[in-house]
Amino acid sequence: MKDKKIKRPAGRSAVELNCRAVFFGNNINTDLIHAPSNFAIETDKLRSNYISSKGSPDNGAAESGHEIPAAAGNKILIAGENFGLGSSRFSTVMALRNEGVKCVAARSISRIFERNLASAGIFPLTISKNDNIHLSEYLFEDACGSAEIIIKPPSGDKTVLSEIKLSVGGRKLSLRAGTDIFLYQIAAAVGMVNYIASDKRR
Repeated sequence: MKDKKIKRPAGRSAVELNCRAVFFGNNINTDLIHAPSNFAIETDKLRSNYISSKGSPDNGAAESGHEIPAAAGNKILIAGENFGLGSSRFSTVMALRNEGVKCVAARSISRIFERNLASAGIFPLTISKNDNIHLSEYLFEDACGSAEIIIKPPSGDKTVLSEIKLSVGGRKLSLRAGTDIFLYQIAAAVGMVNYIASDKRR
């Protein structure tokens, strides 16, 4: 099913997202994101209590002055090193998708998890090393904010670049991030199944 909350690319146009931004530290593993005890056979019932508790306005974000965007159902996760390390269970990324996660931007993402994200229709982005120093103060506080993301398709290069404009507690922060073109194409098609189907129609 096509996601109406995202402006999906037509040809080589950019993807634009407006999301709630939720911040995490380093080494957020798959058991934290989606505990095995929360597994369900029906994929639409998979949830991440860890993500929803941090991404909810009820966690104190509103009282601390953090902005919550109009598209409150959409989320971008901003994280440090080794996001998604651990088990390669695909149920973990499905839980994220069910929580409204549209994009993950981290200093580094576990390789298998990065591919699983794209296969679930979630954009995996690696934050530029030049921007890491500006990000550090946000990663270890219980922060929420708003984000505008533009993911630009490449013009011949193999790297897809993106710009993330964050607003957290009245402070502004801009990040640059990138991903592999193949992962971008899969996520833009809203998952591997749709990507394969659309590729066969060409």
